[in-house]
Amino acid sequence: HYCRQADLILVCEKTRYTPQKRRIQIDGEVVDAFDLPHGHWEAKDTHDDLPTEARKKSEAGYPFKNIIVQSPTRALLYQNGSRRISTPILTPLSRWEAKTQRQVKEMWKEHFLKPIVLVC
Repeated sequence: HYCRQADLILVCEKTRYTPQKRRIQIDGEVVDAFDLPHGHWEAKDTHDDLPTEARKKSEAGYPFKNIIVQSPTRALLYQNGSRRISTPILTPLSRWEAKTQRQVKEMWKEHFLKPIVLVC
Protein backbone atom coordinates (compact mmCIF):
# COMPACT_ATOMS: atom_id res chain seq x y z
CA HIS A 1 0.00 0.00 0.00
CA TYR A 2 0.97 3.65 -0.27
CA CYS A 3 2.34 3.99 3.29
CA ARG A 4 5.07 1.49 2.49
CA GLN A 5 5.89 3.30 -0.74
CA ALA A 6 6.26 6.56 1.20
CA ASP A 7 8.29 4.89 4.01
CA LEU A 8 5.46 5.56 6.48
CA ILE A 9 3.90 3.18 8.98
CA LEU A 10 0.29 2.99 10.18
CA VAL A 11 0.31 2.30 13.92
CA CYS A 12 -3.08 1.25 15.28
CA GLU A 13 -4.30 2.18 18.76
CA LYS A 14 -1.41 4.51 19.51
CA THR A 15 -1.21 5.95 23.00
CA ARG A 16 -0.18 9.59 23.21
CA TYR A 17 -0.31 12.29 25.87
CA THR A 18 -1.78 15.74 25.39
CA PRO A 19 0.13 18.87 26.45
CA GLN A 20 -2.05 18.76 29.60
CA LYS A 21 -0.66 15.24 30.26
CA ARG A 22 -4.01 13.57 29.48
CA ARG A 23 -3.63 10.05 28.08
CA ILE A 24 -5.40 9.50 24.74
CA GLN A 25 -5.60 6.47 22.47
CA ILE A 26 -5.62 7.29 18.78
CA ASP A 27 -7.17 4.63 16.53
CA GLY A 28 -4.48 5.10 13.88
CA GLU A 29 -1.37 7.20 13.47
CA VAL A 30 0.81 7.43 10.36
CA VAL A 31 4.45 7.84 11.46
CA ASP A 32 7.86 7.95 9.83
CA ALA A 33 10.99 6.04 10.84
CA PHE A 34 11.59 8.54 13.68
CA ASP A 35 8.06 8.01 15.08
CA LEU A 36 7.08 11.51 14.00
CA PRO A 37 3.35 11.69 13.23
CA HIS A 38 2.20 12.71 9.76
CA GLY A 39 -1.52 12.03 10.13
CA HIS A 40 -4.15 10.46 12.35
CA TRP A 41 -7.33 8.44 11.96
CA GLU A 42 -10.32 7.94 14.23
CA ALA A 43 -12.91 5.25 13.54
CA LYS A 44 -16.53 5.74 14.50
CA ASP A 45 -19.59 3.52 14.27
CA THR A 46 -22.26 3.79 11.61
CA HIS A 47 -24.78 5.44 13.94
CA ASP A 48 -22.35 8.08 15.33
CA ASP A 49 -22.74 11.75 14.37
CA LEU A 50 -19.28 12.40 12.93
CA PRO A 51 -19.09 16.19 13.49
CA THR A 52 -20.18 15.73 17.12
CA GLU A 53 -17.70 12.91 17.68
CA ALA A 54 -14.93 14.94 16.03
CA ARG A 55 -15.68 17.90 18.31
CA LYS A 56 -15.50 15.62 21.37
CA LYS A 57 -12.13 14.26 20.26
CA SER A 58 -10.81 17.75 19.61
CA GLU A 59 -11.96 18.94 23.03
CA ALA A 60 -10.30 15.89 24.62
CA GLY A 61 -6.96 16.98 23.13
CA TYR A 62 -6.66 14.68 20.15
CA PRO A 63 -4.35 16.07 17.44
CA PHE A 64 -6.36 17.92 14.80
CA LYS A 65 -3.48 19.10 12.66
CA ASN A 66 -4.15 16.32 10.15
CA ILE A 67 -6.84 13.75 11.02
CA ILE A 68 -9.54 11.70 9.34
CA VAL A 69 -12.64 10.92 11.39
CA GLN A 70 -14.41 8.09 9.64
CA SER A 71 -17.49 5.90 9.83
CA PRO A 72 -18.15 3.08 7.35
CA THR A 73 -20.12 5.47 5.14
CA ARG A 74 -18.54 8.94 5.60
CA ALA A 75 -15.13 10.52 6.20
CA LEU A 76 -14.23 13.96 7.53
CA LEU A 77 -10.76 15.43 7.02
CA TYR A 78 -9.57 18.06 9.50
CA GLN A 79 -6.38 20.04 8.96
CA ASN A 80 -5.04 22.63 11.38
CA GLY A 81 -8.23 22.34 13.42
CA SER A 82 -10.62 23.07 10.54
CA ARG A 83 -12.78 20.65 8.61
CA ARG A 84 -11.52 20.62 5.02
CA ILE A 85 -13.43 17.72 3.50
CA SER A 86 -16.65 15.86 4.26
CA THR A 87 -17.28 13.04 1.83
CA PRO A 88 -19.31 9.86 1.55
CA ILE A 89 -17.33 6.67 1.14
CA LEU A 90 -18.53 5.10 -2.07
CA THR A 91 -16.96 1.68 -1.82
CA PRO A 92 -18.04 -1.78 -0.76
CA LEU A 93 -17.22 -0.84 2.85
CA SER A 94 -20.38 1.25 3.07
CA ARG A 95 -22.42 -1.84 2.15
CA TRP A 96 -20.81 -3.99 4.86
CA GLU A 97 -22.62 -2.00 7.56
CA ALA A 98 -20.01 -2.53 10.24
CA LYS A 99 -21.51 -2.18 13.68
CA THR A 100 -18.45 -1.90 15.90
CA GLN A 101 -15.30 0.21 15.94
CA ARG A 102 -13.18 -2.96 15.82
CA GLN A 103 -14.90 -4.02 12.58
CA VAL A 104 -14.38 -0.53 11.15
CA LYS A 105 -10.68 -0.60 12.10
CA GLU A 106 -10.13 -4.01 10.55
CA MET A 107 -11.90 -3.08 7.31
CA TRP A 108 -10.13 0.27 7.18
CA LYS A 109 -6.74 -1.40 7.55
CA GLU A 110 -7.61 -3.75 4.69
CA HIS A 111 -9.17 -1.26 2.29
CA PHE A 112 -8.40 2.34 3.24
CA LEU A 113 -4.74 2.68 4.09
CA LYS A 114 -4.17 4.77 0.98
CA PRO A 115 -6.67 7.63 1.75
CA ILE A 116 -4.96 8.60 4.99
CA VAL A 117 -1.75 9.26 3.06
CA LEU A 118 -3.57 12.02 1.19
CA VAL A 119 -3.14 14.11 4.35
CA CYS A 120 0.47 13.15 5.15
